[in-house]
Amino acid sequence: MKPKTKRDKAKFDGLRAQEKLTGGDMDVLAHDSRHPQEIAQDAAEKLLARYIPVVRDDVIHWTQPRWSEPCHGTNAQAWRAAYQSIGWRDGDHYRGAPGVDAAVFGLVHDQSMRVRAGGVGVVDGQWVDAPGLCEALGYYCTDDGARVETWTKGADRAREEIERLFQHFPLTQPDASRRILSVIVTALSLHSFTGPVPAYLVKAHNPGDGKTLLAQACAQLVDGSVSLVPWVKDEDKFLESLLAELDGPARIIIVDNVKGTLGGAVIEALLTGTKIRGAQKFQNSRLYDCRRVFIFTGNDPVMTADMARRLVPIDVDRAGAPTPPDFPALLQDVSQRRGQLLGACRAVIESSSGEGPEIPGCRSYEAWSRMISGVLGADWRPIDAHALASESDPDVVLWRDLLEQIADDAEGRSLAATDILAITGRGAWRGVLRGQQGDEATAIGRILHTMRGRIIAGYRIEVVQDSVFVGGQWRAKDKYLVTKVDTASHTSPDVPF
Repeated sequence: MKPKTKRDKAKFDGLRAQEKLTGGDMDVLAHDSRHPQEIAQDAAEKLLARYIPVVRDDVIHWTQPRWSEPCHGTNAQAWRAAYQSIGWRDGDHYRGAPGVDAAVFGLVHDQSMRVRAGGVGVVDGQWVDAPGLCEALGYYCTDDGARVETWTKGADRAREEIERLFQHFPLTQPDASRRILSVIVTALSLHSFTGPVPAYLVKAHNPGDGKTLLAQACAQLVDGSVSLVPWVKDEDKFLESLLAELDGPARIIIVDNVKGTLGGAVIEALLTGTKIRGAQKFQNSRLYDCRRVFIFTGNDPVMTADMARRLVPIDVDRAGAPTPPDFPALLQDVSQRRGQLLGACRAVIESSSGEGPEIPGCRSYEAWSRMISGVLGADWRPIDAHALASESDPDVVLWRDLLEQIADDAEGRSLAATDILAITGRGAWRGVLRGQQGDEATAIGRILHTMRGRIIAGYRIEVVQDSVFVGGQWRAKDKYLVTKVDTASHTSPDVPF
Protein backbone atom coordinates (compact mmCIF):
# COMPACT_ATOMS: atom_id res chain seq x y z
CA MET A 1 0.00 0.00 0.00
CA LYS A 2 1.11 3.57 -0.76
CA PRO A 3 0.22 6.84 1.09
CA LYS A 4 -2.90 8.29 -0.53
CA THR A 5 -2.43 12.02 0.33
CA LYS A 6 0.45 14.50 0.56
CA ARG A 7 -0.05 14.64 4.34
CA ASP A 8 0.20 10.86 4.60
CA LYS A 9 3.29 10.90 2.38
CA ALA A 10 5.04 13.43 4.64
CA LYS A 11 4.18 11.35 7.67
CA PHE A 12 5.41 8.23 5.89
CA ASP A 13 8.73 9.88 4.91
CA GLY A 14 9.23 10.99 8.50
CA LEU A 15 8.77 7.46 9.74
CA ARG A 16 11.24 6.18 7.15
CA ALA A 17 13.83 8.56 8.53
CA GLN A 18 13.20 7.87 12.23
CA GLU A 19 11.53 4.49 12.82
CA LYS A 20 13.27 1.27 11.73
CA LEU A 21 11.78 -2.03 12.77
CA THR A 22 13.70 -4.54 14.82
CA GLY A 23 13.61 -7.93 13.09
CA GLY A 24 12.27 -6.58 9.78
CA ASP A 25 13.60 -4.79 6.75
CA MET A 26 10.57 -2.62 5.88
CA ASP A 27 8.88 0.37 7.54
CA VAL A 28 5.41 0.67 9.02
CA LEU A 29 2.81 2.36 6.84
CA ALA A 30 2.05 6.04 7.32
CA HIS A 31 -1.61 5.63 8.19
CA ASP A 32 -0.78 3.67 11.41
CA SER A 33 0.22 6.15 14.11
CA ARG A 34 1.20 3.56 16.72
CA HIS A 35 4.84 2.76 17.39
CA PRO A 36 5.80 -0.12 15.07
CA GLN A 37 7.75 -2.02 17.69
CA GLU A 38 4.78 -1.83 20.04
CA ILE A 39 2.54 -3.26 17.34
CA ALA A 40 4.98 -6.07 16.56
CA GLN A 41 5.50 -7.05 20.20
CA ASP A 42 1.76 -7.07 20.90
CA ALA A 43 1.06 -9.25 17.85
CA ALA A 44 3.87 -11.64 18.71
CA GLU A 45 2.61 -12.07 22.28
CA LYS A 46 -0.89 -12.89 21.04
CA LEU A 47 0.42 -15.45 18.54
CA LEU A 48 2.66 -17.06 21.16
CA ALA A 49 -0.23 -17.34 23.63
CA ARG A 50 -2.91 -18.51 21.19
CA TYR A 51 -1.02 -20.87 18.86
CA ILE A 52 1.94 -21.93 21.09
CA PRO A 53 4.52 -22.11 18.29
CA VAL A 54 7.68 -24.20 18.30
CA VAL A 55 10.67 -24.14 15.96
CA ARG A 56 11.73 -27.37 14.26
CA ASP A 57 14.65 -27.33 11.81
CA ASP A 58 14.62 -23.51 12.08
CA VAL A 59 10.99 -23.38 10.87
CA ILE A 60 7.95 -22.25 12.90
CA HIS A 61 5.06 -24.66 13.47
CA TRP A 62 1.85 -23.86 15.35
CA THR A 63 0.92 -26.52 17.89
CA GLN A 64 -2.61 -25.28 18.63
CA PRO A 65 -5.23 -26.35 17.80
CA ARG A 66 -3.03 -28.98 16.08
CA TRP A 67 0.39 -29.36 14.50
CA SER A 68 0.46 -27.02 11.50
CA GLU A 69 2.12 -26.91 8.15
CA PRO A 70 5.55 -25.21 8.29
CA CYS A 71 5.70 -21.40 8.43
CA HIS A 72 8.78 -20.65 6.34
CA GLY A 73 8.06 -16.93 6.15
CA THR A 74 5.35 -14.29 6.29
CA ASN A 75 3.79 -15.55 3.05
CA ALA A 76 3.27 -19.11 4.30
CA GLN A 77 -0.40 -20.04 4.36
CA ALA A 78 -0.34 -21.25 7.98
CA TRP A 79 1.32 -18.01 9.08
CA ARG A 80 -1.09 -15.73 7.21
CA ALA A 81 -4.16 -17.56 8.55
CA ALA A 82 -2.97 -17.20 12.16
CA TYR A 83 -1.66 -13.66 11.75
CA GLN A 84 -4.87 -12.34 10.23
CA SER A 85 -6.99 -13.96 12.96
CA ILE A 86 -5.64 -11.69 15.74
CA GLY A 87 -6.43 -8.03 16.38
CA TRP A 88 -4.63 -5.17 18.15
CA ARG A 89 -6.49 -3.31 20.94
CA ASP A 90 -9.55 -2.22 18.96
CA GLY A 91 -9.78 -5.49 17.01
CA ASP A 92 -8.22 -4.23 13.79
CA HIS A 93 -6.25 -6.85 11.85
CA TYR A 94 -2.60 -6.32 11.03
CA ARG A 95 -3.23 -5.84 7.35
CA GLY A 96 -1.09 -3.87 4.96
CA ALA A 97 1.98 -3.45 7.15
CA PRO A 98 4.70 -5.65 5.69
CA GLY A 99 7.36 -4.23 7.97
CA VAL A 100 5.32 -5.14 11.03
CA ASP A 101 4.74 -8.59 9.51
CA ALA A 102 8.48 -9.21 9.29
CA ALA A 103 9.09 -7.91 12.80
CA VAL A 104 6.35 -10.12 14.27
CA PHE A 105 7.72 -13.16 12.45
CA GLY A 106 11.20 -12.49 13.81
CA LEU A 107 9.93 -12.08 17.36
CA VAL A 108 7.83 -15.27 17.24
CA HIS A 109 10.74 -17.22 15.75
CA ASP A 110 13.18 -15.99 18.40
CA GLN A 111 10.85 -16.60 21.37
CA SER A 112 9.60 -20.09 20.38
CA MET A 113 10.99 -23.29 21.89
CA ARG A 114 13.36 -25.36 19.73
CA VAL A 115 12.17 -28.97 19.47
CA ARG A 116 12.47 -32.20 17.58
CA ALA A 117 9.16 -33.56 16.33
CA GLY A 118 7.66 -36.83 15.24
CA GLY A 119 5.26 -39.56 16.25
CA VAL A 120 5.14 -42.16 18.99
CA GLY A 121 8.48 -43.84 19.66
CA VAL A 122 11.77 -43.87 21.51
CA VAL A 123 13.47 -40.51 22.10
CA ASP A 124 16.92 -40.54 23.69
CA GLY A 125 16.18 -43.98 25.11
CA GLN A 126 12.74 -43.08 26.56
CA TRP A 127 9.40 -44.21 25.17
CA VAL A 128 7.11 -41.26 24.32
CA ASP A 129 3.46 -41.76 23.37
CA ALA A 130 1.69 -38.76 24.94
CA PRO A 131 0.66 -36.21 22.27
CA GLY A 132 2.11 -32.75 22.70
CA LEU A 133 5.29 -31.29 24.12
CA CYS A 134 7.70 -33.27 26.27
CA GLU A 135 9.85 -30.43 27.60
CA ALA A 136 12.38 -32.71 29.32
CA LEU A 137 13.36 -34.24 25.97
CA GLY A 138 12.74 -31.20 23.79
CA TYR A 139 10.38 -33.35 21.72
CA TYR A 140 6.92 -32.64 20.34
CA CYS A 141 4.81 -35.73 19.68
CA THR A 142 2.65 -34.92 16.67
CA ASP A 143 0.81 -38.26 16.76
CA ASP A 144 -2.55 -37.52 18.34
CA GLY A 145 -4.30 -40.54 16.77
CA ALA A 146 -2.40 -43.33 18.54
CA ARG A 147 -3.57 -44.79 21.82
CA VAL A 148 -0.76 -47.21 22.58
CA GLU A 149 -2.00 -50.31 24.39
CA THR A 150 0.07 -52.07 27.02
CA TRP A 151 1.41 -55.39 25.74
CA THR A 152 1.29 -58.13 28.40
CA LYS A 153 2.06 -61.32 26.43
CA GLY A 154 5.86 -61.15 26.32
CA ALA A 155 8.41 -60.00 23.74
CA ASP A 156 8.37 -63.23 21.71
CA ARG A 157 4.62 -63.06 21.21
CA ALA A 158 4.99 -59.39 20.34
CA ARG A 159 7.45 -60.24 17.54
CA GLU A 160 5.12 -62.91 16.22
CA GLU A 161 2.24 -60.43 16.19
CA ILE A 162 4.21 -57.94 14.09
CA GLU A 163 5.63 -60.59 11.76
CA ARG A 164 2.15 -62.01 11.16
CA LEU A 165 1.22 -58.78 9.37
CA PHE A 166 3.60 -59.64 6.54
CA GLN A 167 2.99 -63.39 6.25
CA HIS A 168 1.10 -63.07 2.95
CA PHE A 169 4.00 -61.42 1.11
CA PRO A 170 6.19 -63.66 -1.11
CA LEU A 171 9.36 -63.02 0.90
CA THR A 172 12.37 -64.95 -0.39
CA GLN A 173 15.09 -64.31 2.21
CA PRO A 174 15.29 -66.60 5.27
CA ASP A 175 15.69 -63.56 7.57
CA ALA A 176 13.11 -61.39 5.76
CA SER A 177 10.88 -61.00 8.83
CA ARG A 178 13.86 -59.72 10.82
CA ARG A 179 14.65 -57.20 8.08
CA ILE A 180 11.08 -55.88 8.11
CA LEU A 181 11.10 -55.70 11.89
CA SER A 182 14.34 -53.68 11.70
CA VAL A 183 12.54 -51.12 9.50
CA ILE A 184 9.89 -50.61 12.17
CA VAL A 185 12.29 -50.61 15.14
CA THR A 186 14.66 -48.20 13.37
CA ALA A 187 11.89 -45.73 12.52
CA LEU A 188 10.39 -45.82 16.03
CA SER A 189 13.86 -45.25 17.54
CA LEU A 190 14.99 -42.65 15.01
CA HIS A 191 15.34 -39.85 17.57
CA SER A 192 17.72 -41.93 19.64
CA PHE A 193 20.39 -42.05 16.91
CA THR A 194 23.00 -39.32 16.56
CA GLY A 195 24.18 -40.43 13.12
CA PRO A 196 22.64 -41.65 9.87
CA VAL A 197 20.84 -44.95 9.38
CA PRO A 198 20.84 -47.18 6.29
CA ALA A 199 18.02 -47.16 3.77
CA TYR A 200 15.94 -50.15 2.70
CA LEU A 201 15.31 -51.49 -0.79
CA VAL A 202 12.17 -53.56 -1.40
CA LYS A 203 12.80 -55.15 -4.79
CA ALA A 204 11.18 -57.69 -7.07
CA HIS A 205 11.44 -59.01 -10.62
CA ASN A 206 7.84 -58.28 -11.64
CA PRO A 207 5.18 -55.62 -11.05
CA GLY A 208 2.41 -56.54 -8.63
CA ASP A 209 4.56 -58.47 -6.15
CA GLY A 210 3.59 -56.16 -3.27
CA LYS A 211 6.68 -53.97 -2.92
CA THR A 212 4.89 -50.69 -2.34
CA LEU A 213 2.22 -52.24 -0.10
CA LEU A 214 4.88 -53.73 2.16
CA ALA A 215 6.57 -50.34 2.52
CA GLN A 216 3.23 -48.61 3.08
CA ALA A 217 2.30 -51.05 5.83
CA CYS A 218 5.52 -50.21 7.70
CA ALA A 219 4.86 -46.48 7.32
CA GLN A 220 1.22 -46.80 8.40
CA LEU A 221 2.25 -48.61 11.57
CA VAL A 222 5.04 -46.20 12.51
CA ASP A 223 3.58 -42.83 11.44
CA GLY A 224 -0.15 -43.47 11.13
CA SER A 225 0.06 -42.26 7.53
CA VAL A 226 2.06 -42.83 4.36
CA SER A 227 4.58 -40.38 2.85
CA LEU A 228 5.39 -41.39 -0.70
CA VAL A 229 7.68 -39.63 -3.19
CA PRO A 230 7.54 -40.77 -6.84
CA TRP A 231 10.88 -41.53 -8.46
CA VAL A 232 11.99 -38.99 -11.09
CA LYS A 233 15.31 -38.91 -12.91
CA ASP A 234 15.60 -35.12 -12.71
CA GLU A 235 17.57 -34.58 -9.48
CA ASP A 236 16.31 -31.00 -8.98
CA LYS A 237 12.65 -32.07 -9.16
CA PHE A 238 13.32 -35.10 -6.99
CA LEU A 239 15.05 -32.97 -4.35
CA GLU A 240 12.18 -30.46 -4.31
CA SER A 241 9.63 -33.24 -3.67
CA LEU A 242 11.88 -34.75 -1.06
CA LEU A 243 12.37 -31.49 0.86
CA ALA A 244 8.61 -31.08 1.14
CA GLU A 245 8.44 -34.49 2.84
CA LEU A 246 11.39 -33.65 5.11
CA ASP A 247 9.38 -30.67 6.36
CA GLY A 248 6.73 -33.07 7.67
CA PRO A 249 6.85 -35.26 10.79
CA ALA A 250 6.96 -38.63 8.96
CA ARG A 251 9.88 -40.86 9.91
CA ILE A 252 9.47 -43.26 6.98
CA ILE A 253 9.64 -41.82 3.48
CA ILE A 254 8.93 -44.15 0.55
CA VAL A 255 10.62 -43.48 -2.79
CA ASP A 256 8.44 -45.52 -5.09
CA ASN A 257 9.09 -47.33 -8.35
CA VAL A 258 12.79 -46.68 -8.91
CA LYS A 259 13.67 -46.99 -12.60
CA GLY A 260 17.13 -47.08 -14.09
CA THR A 261 20.07 -46.57 -11.76
CA LEU A 262 19.49 -46.05 -8.04
CA GLY A 263 21.95 -43.46 -6.82
CA GLY A 264 23.09 -39.93 -7.47
CA ALA A 265 24.39 -37.01 -5.43
CA VAL A 266 21.07 -36.30 -3.67
CA ILE A 267 20.43 -39.86 -2.49
CA GLU A 268 24.02 -40.40 -1.41
CA ALA A 269 23.90 -37.18 0.62
CA LEU A 270 20.70 -38.35 2.32
CA LEU A 271 22.22 -41.66 3.37
CA THR A 272 25.63 -40.46 4.58
CA GLY A 273 24.80 -37.36 6.62
CA THR A 274 22.20 -35.91 8.95
CA LYS A 275 21.65 -32.56 7.21
CA ILE A 276 21.06 -31.58 3.60
CA ARG A 277 20.86 -28.08 2.14
CA GLY A 278 18.19 -27.21 -0.38
CA ALA A 279 15.37 -24.85 -1.25
CA GLN A 280 11.74 -25.50 -1.97
CA LYS A 281 9.96 -23.45 -4.60
CA PHE A 282 9.63 -19.76 -3.66
CA GLN A 283 11.72 -20.29 -0.50
CA ASN A 284 15.26 -19.51 0.55
CA SER A 285 17.91 -22.20 0.85
CA ARG A 286 18.27 -23.73 4.31
CA LEU A 287 19.37 -26.90 6.10
CA TYR A 288 16.96 -29.82 6.47
CA ASP A 289 17.29 -32.67 8.95
CA CYS A 290 17.40 -35.75 6.70
CA ARG A 291 17.46 -38.40 9.43
CA ARG A 292 14.64 -40.54 8.11
CA VAL A 293 14.15 -44.17 7.18
CA PHE A 294 14.06 -44.18 3.39
CA ILE A 295 12.45 -47.17 1.69
CA PHE A 296 13.08 -47.51 -2.03
CA THR A 297 10.95 -49.83 -4.15
CA GLY A 298 11.63 -51.07 -7.66
CA ASN A 299 11.81 -53.94 -10.11
CA ASP A 300 15.43 -55.07 -10.56
CA PRO A 301 16.97 -51.62 -9.98
CA VAL A 302 20.56 -51.09 -11.08
CA MET A 303 23.09 -49.71 -8.60
CA THR A 304 26.79 -49.37 -7.93
CA ALA A 305 28.72 -51.19 -5.21
CA ASP A 306 29.08 -47.87 -3.37
CA MET A 307 25.30 -47.52 -3.20
CA ALA A 308 24.79 -51.17 -2.29
CA ARG A 309 26.60 -50.81 1.04
CA ARG A 310 24.07 -48.22 2.17
CA LEU A 311 21.01 -50.44 1.65
CA VAL A 312 19.28 -53.30 3.45
CA PRO A 313 17.50 -55.35 0.73
CA ILE A 314 14.09 -56.99 1.20
CA ASP A 315 13.20 -59.32 -1.70
CA VAL A 316 9.67 -60.25 -2.78
CA ASP A 317 8.88 -62.55 -5.71
CA ARG A 318 5.61 -64.15 -6.79
CA ALA A 319 7.36 -65.65 -9.85
CA GLY A 320 4.81 -64.00 -12.13
CA ALA A 321 1.74 -65.25 -10.24
CA PRO A 322 -1.12 -62.79 -9.61
CA THR A 323 -1.97 -61.41 -6.19
CA PRO A 324 -4.05 -64.00 -4.28
CA PRO A 325 -7.76 -63.09 -4.18
CA ASP A 326 -7.82 -63.63 -0.40
CA PHE A 327 -4.99 -61.15 0.25
CA PRO A 328 -6.08 -59.13 3.33
CA ALA A 329 -6.78 -55.38 3.42
CA LEU A 330 -3.46 -54.80 5.16
CA LEU A 331 -3.42 -51.00 5.50
CA GLN A 332 -6.93 -50.98 6.94
CA ASP A 333 -5.98 -53.71 9.41
CA VAL A 334 -2.84 -51.85 10.52
CA SER A 335 -4.78 -48.61 10.92
CA GLN A 336 -7.49 -50.25 13.04
CA ARG A 337 -5.07 -52.15 15.28
CA ARG A 338 -2.30 -49.57 15.38
CA GLY A 339 -2.49 -48.99 19.15
CA GLN A 340 -2.12 -52.70 19.84
CA LEU A 341 0.69 -53.12 17.31
CA LEU A 342 2.61 -50.14 18.71
CA GLY A 343 2.32 -51.72 22.13
CA ALA A 344 3.88 -54.89 20.67
CA CYS A 345 6.66 -52.81 19.11
CA ARG A 346 7.37 -51.18 22.45
CA ALA A 347 7.61 -54.60 24.09
CA VAL A 348 10.12 -55.74 21.45
CA ILE A 349 12.29 -52.63 21.81
CA GLU A 350 12.25 -52.61 25.60
CA SER A 351 13.03 -56.34 25.77
CA SER A 352 16.58 -55.51 24.73
CA SER A 353 19.17 -55.51 27.49
CA GLY A 354 20.81 -52.51 25.84
CA GLU A 355 23.18 -51.97 22.96
CA GLY A 356 24.70 -55.03 21.34
CA PRO A 357 27.94 -55.44 19.40
CA GLU A 358 28.38 -53.76 16.06
CA ILE A 359 26.89 -55.72 13.17
CA PRO A 360 29.48 -56.73 10.51
CA GLY A 361 29.32 -54.60 7.40
CA CYS A 362 27.72 -51.59 9.11
CA ARG A 363 30.76 -49.65 10.28
CA SER A 364 29.35 -46.43 8.86
CA TYR A 365 26.17 -46.82 10.89
CA GLU A 366 27.69 -47.48 14.31
CA ALA A 367 24.87 -46.19 16.53
CA TRP A 368 22.20 -47.92 14.46
CA SER A 369 24.20 -51.14 14.24
CA ARG A 370 24.69 -51.50 17.99
CA MET A 371 21.08 -50.65 18.85
CA ILE A 372 19.55 -53.00 16.26
CA SER A 373 21.84 -55.87 17.25
CA GLY A 374 20.76 -55.37 20.85
CA VAL A 375 17.10 -55.73 19.86
CA LEU A 376 17.24 -58.26 17.02
CA GLY A 377 20.42 -60.21 17.81
CA ALA A 378 24.04 -59.86 16.72
CA ASP A 379 24.15 -63.00 14.55
CA TRP A 380 22.78 -61.10 11.60
CA ARG A 381 24.25 -59.39 8.54
CA PRO A 382 21.59 -57.14 6.98
CA ILE A 383 23.99 -55.41 4.57
CA ASP A 384 26.01 -57.50 2.13
CA ALA A 385 27.28 -54.93 -0.34
CA HIS A 386 29.01 -57.44 -2.63
CA ALA A 387 25.96 -59.67 -3.00
CA LEU A 388 23.55 -56.77 -3.56
CA ALA A 389 25.89 -55.08 -6.06
CA SER A 390 26.28 -58.38 -7.93
CA GLU A 391 22.51 -58.82 -8.14
CA SER A 392 22.01 -55.23 -9.23
CA ASP A 393 24.78 -55.14 -11.83
CA PRO A 394 23.36 -53.86 -15.16
CA ASP A 395 24.39 -57.05 -16.98
CA VAL A 396 22.78 -59.24 -14.32
CA VAL A 397 19.50 -57.32 -14.46
CA LEU A 398 19.48 -57.47 -18.25
CA TRP A 399 20.52 -61.10 -18.67
CA ARG A 400 19.20 -63.01 -15.63
CA ASP A 401 15.87 -64.24 -17.08
CA LEU A 402 17.32 -64.84 -20.55
CA LEU A 403 20.16 -67.05 -19.33
CA GLU A 404 17.87 -68.98 -17.00
CA GLN A 405 15.49 -69.76 -19.88
CA ILE A 406 18.31 -70.79 -22.23
CA ALA A 407 19.95 -73.06 -19.65
CA ASP A 408 16.66 -74.74 -18.69
CA ASP A 409 15.64 -75.46 -22.29
CA ALA A 410 19.08 -76.48 -23.50
CA GLU A 411 19.54 -79.07 -20.74
CA GLY A 412 23.31 -79.08 -21.13
CA ARG A 413 23.38 -78.90 -24.94
CA SER A 414 25.21 -76.25 -26.92
CA LEU A 415 22.91 -74.23 -29.17
CA ALA A 416 23.30 -72.10 -32.28
CA ALA A 417 22.18 -68.49 -32.14
CA THR A 418 19.14 -69.31 -34.29
CA ASP A 419 18.10 -72.04 -31.84
CA ILE A 420 18.49 -69.65 -28.91
CA LEU A 421 16.33 -67.08 -30.67
CA ALA A 422 13.66 -69.71 -31.29
CA ILE A 423 13.67 -70.75 -27.61
CA THR A 424 13.41 -67.28 -26.11
CA GLY A 425 11.43 -65.40 -28.74
CA ARG A 426 12.36 -62.09 -30.30
CA GLY A 427 10.71 -59.93 -27.62
CA ALA A 428 13.03 -61.19 -24.88
CA TRP A 429 16.05 -59.72 -26.69
CA ARG A 430 14.66 -56.25 -27.27
CA GLY A 431 16.69 -54.58 -24.50
CA VAL A 432 19.87 -56.54 -25.24
CA LEU A 433 19.90 -55.91 -29.00
CA ARG A 434 19.16 -52.19 -28.84
CA GLY A 435 21.56 -50.45 -31.22
CA GLN A 436 22.97 -53.69 -32.72
CA GLN A 437 23.47 -53.97 -36.47
CA GLY A 438 22.47 -56.92 -38.71
CA ASP A 439 19.85 -59.63 -38.29
CA GLU A 440 18.86 -60.76 -34.81
CA ALA A 441 20.56 -64.17 -34.82
CA THR A 442 23.87 -62.70 -35.99
CA ALA A 443 23.67 -59.96 -33.36
CA ILE A 444 22.92 -62.50 -30.62
CA GLY A 445 25.90 -64.61 -31.67
CA ARG A 446 28.17 -61.58 -31.70
CA ILE A 447 27.12 -60.55 -28.17
CA LEU A 448 27.43 -64.06 -26.72
CA HIS A 449 30.85 -64.43 -28.30
CA THR A 450 32.14 -61.33 -26.53
CA MET A 451 30.78 -62.67 -23.20
CA ARG A 452 32.45 -66.07 -23.39
CA GLY A 453 33.94 -67.22 -20.11
CA ARG A 454 31.94 -64.77 -18.00
CA ILE A 455 29.66 -65.73 -15.12
CA ILE A 456 26.52 -63.59 -15.04
CA ALA A 457 23.68 -64.11 -12.57
CA GLY A 458 25.10 -67.54 -11.72
CA TYR A 459 25.40 -68.73 -15.34
CA ARG A 460 28.55 -69.31 -17.37
CA ILE A 461 28.60 -68.58 -21.10
CA GLU A 462 30.96 -70.66 -23.22
CA VAL A 463 31.60 -70.83 -26.96
CA VAL A 464 31.75 -74.32 -28.47
CA GLN A 465 33.29 -74.87 -31.90
CA ASP A 466 31.09 -77.00 -34.16
CA SER A 467 30.67 -77.60 -37.86
CA VAL A 468 27.73 -77.82 -40.24
CA PHE A 469 27.47 -79.32 -43.74
CA VAL A 470 26.42 -76.52 -46.10
CA GLY A 471 26.71 -76.40 -49.89
CA GLY A 472 28.54 -79.70 -50.14
CA GLN A 473 31.20 -78.85 -47.57
CA TRP A 474 31.72 -78.62 -43.83
CA ARG A 475 31.88 -75.14 -42.34
CA ALA A 476 32.85 -74.02 -38.86
CA LYS A 477 29.99 -72.72 -36.76
CA ASP A 478 29.95 -71.38 -33.21
CA LYS A 479 27.48 -72.74 -30.73
CA TYR A 480 26.87 -71.48 -27.22
CA LEU A 481 26.66 -73.38 -23.95
CA VAL A 482 24.94 -71.76 -20.97
CA THR A 483 25.34 -73.64 -17.71
CA LYS A 484 24.42 -72.86 -14.13
CA VAL A 485 27.37 -72.67 -11.73
CA ASP A 486 27.64 -72.61 -7.95
CA THR A 487 28.98 -69.19 -6.97
CA ALA A 488 30.53 -69.18 -3.52
CA SER A 489 29.24 -66.32 -1.43
CA HIS A 490 31.87 -63.83 -0.44
CA THR A 491 31.61 -60.54 1.33
CA SER A 492 33.17 -57.16 0.90
CA PRO A 493 35.40 -55.64 3.58
CA ASP A 494 33.85 -53.24 6.04
CA VAL A 495 35.02 -49.94 4.62
CA PRO A 496 33.71 -46.71 6.16
CA PHE A 497 32.42 -43.93 3.93
